[in-house]
Amino acid sequence: MIMVDTPTDYEDNNLKFAFCKCKPKPLYMYAVNGEYQETLFEFWKGYNVFPLRVIQTKVIEIDDLHDDDKRENYRINVINSNEELNSLLNEVGWKLYEGNFYITNSFKEVKFVMVEEEFIMGKEFILRPVFELGENETLTEVFHDGLMFTLGTNDKSLFSKDKVRDVFM
Repeated sequence: MIMVDTPTDYEDNNLKFAFCKCKPKPLYMYAVNGEYQETLFEFWKGYNVFPLRVIQTKVIEIDDLHDDDKRENYRINVINSNEELNSLLNEVGWKLYEGNFYITNSFKEVKFVMVEEEFIMGKEFILRPVFELGENETLTEVFHDGLMFTLGTNDKSLFSKDKVRDVFM
């Protein structure tokens, strides 16, 4: 079952991206909860806008979890079909040890800012992406092992959560 929430579903009417910034703030924001890969894939398949870019942070292979020298701070892939997207989503799950990933149809430059975050083991500096969305451009921020994603869009066809649900059909 897919659940779509809008900012008004939150006590403070504030829905925002958790691990990235988007300037200016998108016209429409939604929190989507479903099943990993299936929900995310079905959204982009139904939305059917290619090419896409997938931006991953803190990429590391499962065999190299303890080797920081093999960790990449970020990776950007260009996706041209549903098959490529499905293949990448199958791959990404194993690489999300500590990172997040983002899918967008925007090809504007992605900038990165260094932020300091507090963890149990102390403070750490982390790269956070900053996106710029133009007209009809969309961004999904995927987290919680891919079970949820935040959708930000300037596409006026996605002006309500019912319209977002229609994309899945």
